[in-house]
Amino acid sequence: MTATIPDVPATQQILLDIEGMKCGGCVRSVEQYLCSYPGVLAVTVNFATRQAQVVGDATQVIPEKLAQFLTQKGFPAQPHTLWDIPVSATGQTTGHLMVAVGLLALSALGHLPWGHHHWPWLHHPLTEGLWATLTLVFPGRGMLLAGWQSWRRGAPTMYTLVGLGVTVAYLAGIIAGLWPELGWERFFNEVVMVVALMLVGQTLELRARQRAGRALQALVALQPLTARLLSPQGVWEPVPLTQVRVGQQVRVEPGESLPVDGVIAAGTTAVDEAMLTGESLPVTRQPGDQVYSGTVNLTDPVIVTVTAVGGATRLGQIIHLVLTAQTRKAPVQGIADRVAGWFTYGVMGIAGVTLLFWAGVAPAIWPDLGHPWLVAVHRVTAVLVVACPCALGLATPMAILVGLTRGAQRGLLIRGGDSLEQVAGVDCVVFDKTGTLTRGQPQVERVELLTPHPLVPDTQALWQLAAQLEWGSPHPLAVGIRQGAPESGYTWQIENIHPEPGVGVTAVVAGYPVTLGRWPEVHPLPVTLAAGQTPVALQVAGQPVGVFLLRDQVRPEAAQVVQALHDQGIQVRVLSGDRPEVVEHLAKTLQLPPEHVQGGLLPGDKARWVTEWQQQGRRVAVVGDGSNDAPALVAAQVGIAMARGTQVALESAGIVLIHNDLWDVIAALELSRRTLAKIYQNLAWAFLYNAIAIPWAAGAFLPWGWALTPAGAAAMMAGSSLGVILNSLTLCPPPPRP
Repeated sequence: MTATIPDVPATQQILLDIEGMKCGGCVRSVEQYLCSYPGVLAVTVNFATRQAQVVGDATQVIPEKLAQFLTQKGFPAQPHTLWDIPVSATGQTTGHLMVAVGLLALSALGHLPWGHHHWPWLHHPLTEGLWATLTLVFPGRGMLLAGWQSWRRGAPTMYTLVGLGVTVAYLAGIIAGLWPELGWERFFNEVVMVVALMLVGQTLELRARQRAGRALQALVALQPLTARLLSPQGVWEPVPLTQVRVGQQVRVEPGESLPVDGVIAAGTTAVDEAMLTGESLPVTRQPGDQVYSGTVNLTDPVIVTVTAVGGATRLGQIIHLVLTAQTRKAPVQGIADRVAGWFTYGVMGIAGVTLLFWAGVAPAIWPDLGHPWLVAVHRVTAVLVVACPCALGLATPMAILVGLTRGAQRGLLIRGGDSLEQVAGVDCVVFDKTGTLTRGQPQVERVELLTPHPLVPDTQALWQLAAQLEWGSPHPLAVGIRQGAPESGYTWQIENIHPEPGVGVTAVVAGYPVTLGRWPEVHPLPVTLAAGQTPVALQVAGQPVGVFLLRDQVRPEAAQVVQALHDQGIQVRVLSGDRPEVVEHLAKTLQLPPEHVQGGLLPGDKARWVTEWQQQGRRVAVVGDGSNDAPALVAAQVGIAMARGTQVALESAGIVLIHNDLWDVIAALELSRRTLAKIYQNLAWAFLYNAIAIPWAAGAFLPWGWALTPAGAAAMMAGSSLGVILNSLTLCPPPPRP
């Protein structure tokens, strides 16, 4: 009986923009709602960016329907469009700030002791009640509704606490106004001040988050919205970029940003590629050269054949990487999310105990307490207002958001907070050789025809056949062979070309099985290698008929980077598919111990070495650029890929070095440490704030005359979230390379 293997559903990644999330409790609710949707396989919600990344079954989950489902649950959502630039909310936040300042001024006048003489009408119970009512109905209405909706959903949030607090104070004020013989204090001014301070806190928090996201907005703004296509009348006319297709040609004038990735078909110009490569000097681009979206054409008009548009461009991939990275959580964030999710219930329990204590127990301890219920209302209101799950919810994602944007500015594309956290603990960095520690531009120094064959009767035929076999391969050795190949009149019927990572390429040429790649160990090498040379063999039916000797130059910064890692106590190792003799020569150049380098490895061998070091307790980072590095990149705690590497390597790595500069490995380590330090500072601040503020609000220090008013509680609560954001914004990127 034959077992059937079930089909694996095709998956898709959906990025949602979400409104209405106010604290860590909201994050937990959104995750639960999305996970309950049929076909959703995984969900990650980021509080700092107000976005969710959803992995779902492509046959069941429609982005628009998923967003509509979440909107119906009380969290308005919509699918994120890659080139959306968030509309500035400066005008809206300015209006909120003006309202808040007006309310604060009104409340302050009501608290002035000499105000009774100058503005007696402000202190009339009806006036105070009217101001408090208008404040709750208009500027405070959103807070009350959000608190009530979250309570009804069974997931109370920060607004639930604040809403309960101001409602209790408002009702107590009504009781005091209706029955003045009780001698209660009216709390109407406190209601106005709490709402005003909440508005101030929201406004400042929103502006701080907008500032943190400016780096991503700057990336999005690099993409032009139009491109010039040739009309049927023979005129180059601007059209929306959405109408441009691969294979068409666009014209780019001097001073304009390129709207697409493509190959120059006509014209020679200088291009500013600093946004991609970090190189400050313009580079010359001529027909046949690749150009990229977002770079700037400086000197002359060019016509470009389109190879990629929109999200498929290099710029689009960078933006998508940054966007998805912001939604991925660091492991440490899981603790804060769980605590924030249950935090509101804990605070409500503390508020209940506070009410019972000051209304029922305290009068027996302090007979001269006065009005126990008045004190109890004061304390309960302060407890509900001062508690801030928002600071806990923001502590990690805000630091990660700033760390990722600082990294993007520095040329480090980090896939998420998990990668950023993993890098901080790395104590062993493993480098690939070709294209990583070396320039990745090997040149053929010698070609030897070992045995004439009908396929390759002379050296020119040998070289030309090798170049055709390597056609289209991005491997540095393949590029080196193609670049130096002479023209010849030979033609071959080549079939079944198949690349084998770590080995080379196989094909059938005129009926003969041919392999081009590493020298077979079963045959002695018949030529003498100079230091640092790499042999590439052409075999026909398993027999070497020719050999190419190539040499690659070590990157000028490689030795300094290796020394800098050693100075930080990080062990450096090299794993390469190149011959052991070549790798040992590299080790001498970089002053590495022979036991720390391994050559002649297949892709699986690299992964096994990484796993072995991990089993010895090492935390390993792998730096590579080729398809043969992909297994090791995945096996390591964190993989770091050079941006000009293969697509497989880029997809396997947690960090991509856009500038292809080894110094950025040091920068990634430093950025990770700084970000993790900010996370711990934020968490410590959030826990310490609540540990002090809640007992203070509950009246723990009241016997000594230290009482926290509801207005003071609102100011502290707003300041706690703002403190987390501002502390995160002080994160500085690593300095430029020496």
